[in-house]
Amino acid sequence: AFLAAGAFKLRTFTKPKAEGLIERLTHFPQWQQQGIELLIKPGFAIIGKKIKLELWVYDVSNKKRMFVSTYKFNPNNLGRVIFEFVDKIHQTFTGQRSNLLSKLVFSKKLKDGHQLIYKSNADGTDEKAITRKSRSKRWPKLDILPEIAKNGKAMLFTSYVEHQQVLFEMDFIT
Repeated sequence: AFLAAGAFKLRTFTKPKAEGLIERLTHFPQWQQQGIELLIKPGFAIIGKKIKLELWVYDVSNKKRMFVSTYKFNPNNLGRVIFEFVDKIHQTFTGQRSNLLSKLVFSKKLKDGHQLIYKSNADGTDEKAITRKSRSKRWPKLDILPEIAKNGKAMLFTSYVEHQQVLFEMDFIT
């Protein structure tokens, strides 16, 4: 399979020969012949209800291990673990964090007419309302235009309740 992901071209291959995770068991020339520059070798174990995942990352042209990342997690957190790992690779090569671990804030209109502020992970998972509905029976609440402060600790948004426009600031921990 071939996938272009920004500056990276990701490919999956069957390993040339049986080999382990460590450097001395890695057949670097065979990986180089396939055009592989960065090799990621996974190892895992199931420990009770958790998964222990080790990801060994190698620079193929220099025939050396760059780093090993170890994660112990609940299976439904696999997506988050993958984002953390890809973020580490991105940071290793660019010196900057990716946006994979970012939070999104947005205004969402509900079926009952209320419009609330929600937050989610960058991929849209873990969506949660962070403002509440109005108690007014006459008018739905309208929360719009969320904006996160540059330091990531506060959020501003505009709210309309019973035709009154108010600018709110709330603590926001990403």
